[in-house]
Order: sequence, then structure tokens, then C-alpha cells
Amino acid sequence: MKQIANLDQIYQKKVMWMRALNEDKLGIKKDYWLMKEEVIQGADSLNAPRSQNGRRSSQIALLAGKDIPFAESINLMGQLEIDYGIVHEWKEQTKRKKSKKKEPPQRSPRRSVFSRNNKSVQQDSMALLLDGDDHKYDGGGGGGSKSSSSIHIIPFVLPQEGLQTLLSATECIYATAMEYYYKQFPEAKDDKDDIGAFISQDDLFPIILYCVMQSKLETPHRLIHFIEHILPKDKTTMGKSAFALSALKAAVEYISQAKPETFGLDAEIELD
Repeated sequence: MKQIANLDQIYQKKVMWMRALNEDKLGIKKDYWLMKEEVIQGADSLNAPRSQNGRRSSQIALLAGKDIPFAESINLMGQLEIDYGIVHEWKEQTKRKKSKKKEPPQRSPRRSVFSRNNKSVQQDSMALLLDGDDHKYDGGGGGGSKSSSSIHIIPFVLPQEGLQTLLSATECIYATAMEYYYKQFPEAKDDKDDIGAFISQDDLFPIILYCVMQSKLETPHRLIHFIEHILPKDKTTMGKSAFALSALKAAVEYISQAKPETFGLDAEIELD
């Protein structure tokens, strides 16, 4: 887990400056981008304001709503990590329990984690995983196992739900790109031979990359490890969900390996 945490630290460092890259720098085709007259002025500028800690911040990340390209897809990506306020609350509760460990424990009636409401399930999912034993999530049937070894908090939604959200975000990206395309070329809607009506993987990837960067994901390596480690292999290697997961992994790897010089920026930007 320490290695994964280190990878996420690298990702966080890289994504800070990459969020300021506009669509041209990312290689996104203008055919699949929100028309300029519909974009808030300055939203894609590298001259974005600095935050209070001195780092560059993206104007896009500070805005919300339909005027931001692929806003719905970005929001879906952000839902892959649950509210960190819940994480903090869980940690505080753990500290309080440890301080009272000499007191007799109070037992509560046992209930299945999957029989409660979604919020309870999300909170309990943070306590799942991962000290070395193989755990497989069965999609909520109650047959999954959990190691009795020490538990680490995982601030994500349930793995099956997360994979479905990721698929929804990827499908939304494709649908939104086509919506932008037909706004620019309305006459192409009825043209069955129009090559622009099909987005290749090479054209789709920069858009996925943009949405991942602008989302609220902070620890994507842990998220990916969480999904791959718990779900059955066939759910992460076959079908549309597997494609969505592979696209996320490729985007995270690209961001983690990115160098400012590749985009014509000063190498020292990572030190800001």
C-alpha cells in the first residue's frame, strides 16, 4: 500500500499543473470540443489564477455547470471518491474508540452491511481491504470475504458501483463529444458516410485524459487497486466496463509520467 500511496503523491503533483493545459495542448480535436463562443472566457487559459498556497489552479476546476466542457462527465469521475469529510469522521471515531479501549465494549445488533441504506454501505465500504490476502467482492450477495488482519480505510464507493460509475462517465464523454460535433456540423447528422460520427480511441483518449484531470480524483492508483483486487477478474477484463477501467488506468499513467517540457512549459512548474 505504501508503494501505491507514493504513486498517488506523484499523480497529485503532476495533475496540479496539467489541469491548466487547454484542449490544444492535450491534443483534443476541435470537432469534439464545446464551441468557443459557448465557453466562459479565460476558462482554458494557462494564465489561471494562483491559489492561496501559491500553486497554479485551473479556472475550470473553480467553475461548475453546463458552460464547462464535459462538465457532466467530470462530475461523474469525481463521484468515484466519496466525501473526505466522512473519511475524517471515521478516523476521529477510531481515535475515540482507542482512547476508550479499557471500557467494556458495547455490542450492537448484527446487521448485514448490504441490508442498509446506500450511505451506510458507502461508509462501511471504506473499511474493506487489503493487507495481503485476496478478497473478492461478490456484488452484494453477502458471500464476499474480509481478512481479520488490520483494516485500512479506503475512501471509495463500493467496487461494483465504482466500476459502473466509471463506465457511465466514459459513455457520457463519448455522447457529449458527439453532441459538440453535431452542434458544429448539423448537416452531418443524416450523413451515414460521415467519418466524424465515429470517434476513434486515439481521439477519445485526450478527452478522457482531460476529464480525469479536471475531476476530484486524488488517489486514483488506490481506486484502481481497490476495484481490481476485490472484483472478479472477468468484471475488470471483459466488456465495456473493462474498457472504461483500462482508459482510466492509461490516463492516470499518462499523467503520472508527464513532463512539463513536453507541453512547452518550464520544468520548474512542478516546484511551484
